[in-house]
Amino acid sequence: SLTSCELERQQRWQEHFCDVFGGRPLQREALAAKKVTVEVHGSSAFEVTPTNVLQALAKLKRDRGVGHDGVPAELLQAGGSAVAVKLSALFGRVVVDERWPFDWTGGRIVEVHKRVEPFDICDGYRGILLADHMGKGLCALPERHVTPAYCLHTPVDQYGAASGKGTDMA
Repeated sequence: SLTSCELERQQRWQEHFCDVFGGRPLQREALAAKKVTVEVHGSSAFEVTPTNVLQALAKLKRDRGVGHDGVPAELLQAGGSAVAVKLSALFGRVVVDERWPFDWTGGRIVEVHKRVEPFDICDGYRGILLADHMGKGLCALPERHVTPAYCLHTPVDQYGAASGKGTDMA
């Protein structure tokens, strides 16, 4: 259905994505108030050094949407070694504390038109998650250690979340 203002448009998309994902709307502020933390146990198989952080930041894709923090990958990359030194201290603390910062969880879902359906049909869109680039930088650090084990234990018949096997191939 057509909406008459931006707030109605946002509410309609929220309803649509709740239907698609079988969920319910949650307010970010309410989640933050609950002090939800994600704990990771086990020893770290990687080092957090300014060099590793600089390499991880270099892998971030450019010209992409930004998450809640509004920081684009280009800004982190432009900071060079100065930013890498500061982020390595922050990332190192996350690894030592084994707690992921709440502000780096989730992101915001934005709608992208598939160019199949008319613009006024919600099912003619897909939702993509825009996450903070700071969290993406930290996620990139253990990638070379995790990926081989992940690929080794991924079932042959799994599509999605597997390299070269998107859900469109299922």
